[in-house]
Amino acid sequence: FEAQLGPAPDGVQLRVVAHPDDPGAKLLVLEASDDAGLIRAAQALSLGVATLDGDVVPVQELNLPPPPPRGTAPRWLDPDVAVRIGPLASGPTSVRGLTPGPISYDFRLPPDIWFYGNEGAELDVRYRYAPITASGATLSTLLNDGFVASTILAHAGGDGAATVDARITPDRSLISIPAGRLGAANRLSFQYQFRRIAAKPCESFQADALGGSVDPDSTLKLGPHGRHAQWPDLGRFQSGGLPFSLQSDYGETAILLPDSADEDALSAALIVAGHFGQITGAPALRIAVDGIGNASQHASREVLLIGRQDQLGL
Repeated sequence: FEAQLGPAPDGVQLRVVAHPDDPGAKLLVLEASDDAGLIRAAQALSLGVATLDGDVVPVQELNLPPPPPRGTAPRWLDPDVAVRIGPLASGPTSVRGLTPGPISYDFRLPPDIWFYGNEGAELDVRYRYAPITASGATLSTLLNDGFVASTILAHAGGDGAATVDARITPDRSLISIPAGRLGAANRLSFQYQFRRIAAKPCESFQADALGGSVDPDSTLKLGPHGRHAQWPDLGRFQSGGLPFSLQSDYGETAILLPDSADEDALSAALIVAGHFGQITGAPALRIAVDGIGNASQHASREVLLIGRQDQLGL
């Protein structure tokens, strides 16, 4: 396989080659004449600045974006402002039918957030629906598959009312979410329960005439909060990447491997790096990866050791 690749290039490049053991597969190869070049190739690929056109793509000089403010990440909501939920939608935001599926939104909170009291967030949800549904039809709000509130659709008949801490105005609800219901990763769902008008049983019924939607300008605003988390806490590491994810380009993190890292250690390091990226929505542009023998060079960073205990000399 090394003979198939040929000599290392003078510059930095990305190349697609045939898999030596599987003619139907391809391999993406990052090539450079030194370690710094390989890092630049990986950064260019993760940032999407390398135009992948053809089998070989040279990587020129690369200007990294400035480090992000500590405690922020593309996938985390800004806890200090009311956030529109429209961009958080995980699927269609309008539904049809007598018992349609949910309208769902996925969002993450900074993993070190904590709330002063029970007031976790206030949801200002605006919605529209076909008024031909019978009186008593509702819109339920759920968080992480747990019930939060149920709103009676006012225009379907009656004056409108609410249950379980929802205050209603026509086509709009202000819903309080308890702090204990919010986690690092969350799914917010709205479920319409339409009702057929029972007084007209002999008329032709078209379920598709029943429909509803959630306005993308609906907002979520967190309650009074601070930023602090006790450590160690492996639950917060699993769900939110703490403490490493607080600098979302991982410029304050060093992964240390055995000096003679085997395939298992390297695979584990790549899995952890992918997990970090999934949490923050950002590539680990400035993470340091080194051998355990160079640990003293990374004294200013948060250190993550990966490897068997006997390999790390612990």
